[in-house]
Amino acid sequence: MKHKKKLFGLGIGMAAAIALGSAPAKQASAAAYTGVQEELLVQSADLLKDTKESLRALETVVAEVPETEGKEQAFFFMQKVVPAMEALRKPVDELEMIVNKNMWPMPSYGDLIFEV
Repeated sequence: MKHKKKLFGLGIGMAAAIALGSAPAKQASAAAYTGVQEELLVQSADLLKDTKESLRALETVVAEVPETEGKEQAFFFMQKVVPAMEALRKPVDELEMIVNKNMWPMPSYGDLIFEV
């Protein structure tokens, strides 16, 4: 979970950047439309919440992995760990689509395919 701290730090930084980006527009004109920034802020906050909850669930499941190697452990991974990983992947994949590549703390699919 090497990128855990970076991912949630990204959330705080992104929220601040969006909020600060809309403030000058509102100051310049109370009628300025800042709906896009507000929607991005809500969307990213919701996705970060989902990410945090999914990560906690994955950590809980991983702590329960049977210590004996073999069929029991394999089935546990198949039935519990893999679904928890997939649940975590969903909000992270959505975040990756809306976060600037320069801010994204993890390798993208393109990085993994072409640069590793």
